[in-house]
Amino acid sequence: MVCLKSYYQKNDTNKMKITHLIFSLEVGGAENLLTDIANLQSINHKVSIIIVNNIYSTSLIKRISKNVEIITINRPEQSINPYYVLKLNVTINKINPDVIHCHHHNLINLLFFRKKCKVYLTLHRNGIPLDNLRKYNKIFAISEDVKSNIRGSYNIISCPNGVLYDNIDIKVDYNFDTFKIIQIGRLQSKIKGQDILINAIHHLVYHLKFDNISLDIVGQGPDMKLLQKLIDDLSLNNYIKLVGNWDRNFIYQNLKNYSLLVQPSRDEGFGLTIAEGMFAKIPVLVSDIGGPMEVIGQGNFGFHFENTNFVDCANKIFNIKNTYLDLENTQKLSDAYNFALEKFSIQKT
Repeated sequence: MVCLKSYYQKNDTNKMKITHLIFSLEVGGAENLLTDIANLQSINHKVSIIIVNNIYSTSLIKRISKNVEIITINRPEQSINPYYVLKLNVTINKINPDVIHCHHHNLINLLFFRKKCKVYLTLHRNGIPLDNLRKYNKIFAISEDVKSNIRGSYNIISCPNGVLYDNIDIKVDYNFDTFKIIQIGRLQSKIKGQDILINAIHHLVYHLKFDNISLDIVGQGPDMKLLQKLIDDLSLNNYIKLVGNWDRNFIYQNLKNYSLLVQPSRDEGFGLTIAEGMFAKIPVLVSDIGGPMEVIGQGNFGFHFENTNFVDCANKIFNIKNTYLDLENTQKLSDAYNFALEKFSIQKT
């Protein structure tokens, strides 16, 4: 695995001009990573972020350093009006960057009038079409899993996501009256699998008779109404809450108050929230797919269940609860923290 910052080196007296290009800047793993990287890069380089579409989170923009120039093109999503493409290219030519770093594989097709500069791409997920990959000078994958899912002879460098772990409060008290579970992610169940976890909670409450349990689902997205209906239909309103988006600082301060973080994704290239849970020293339970399994060291530093199997998910939660105070598990949390520190610190990205 290679550190991203090693590809942004010039001598100390010659700052690079780095432009990050992204379609939208909503709350999510890719967007969180971009803001953190841009903030760190701006210490030594001249950094800008160009947001193509008129979709962006003001709370996320507030987290970006004043040293980073933020430029909005304000294109309506999926608009084919050439005005916005022209505006984008004129803006880039004025900046005259040394590097344009794209955060979606299609963005290079909007760059027509750029001067000679390197164009990089970060692959933030699996299932990326191959059509545009050879157009980039360098390609970074957020995990070995994402890298291995790209078939063909592409020069792809694995560079894991990083976490600002210093900002995360660490859990010290593992006693509980209610076993509190947290899940964080965009409410898009075909990818993030929140429905799997909801069904697992139903199995725990009504079949395994484990009722001193609660689940907070953090995030927003297109499936909010669908997931709320599922909660209603399964009579789980006393156990599960869709709490909406939380500010990341609030999440970092409150992860320690939970007994377990579950990431039940059907598809996940990495799983930034899993690493955040490890830094908070709370147990993490993930579906046994490539990216999340990579984050927990193939099961050495976290728990896993069979992908899409809500009964197995429920059984694993039940077992974690029953062995929660065991020395083996508390040592596992310390080992998980050290593993995350070695692999997923933002300073090493």
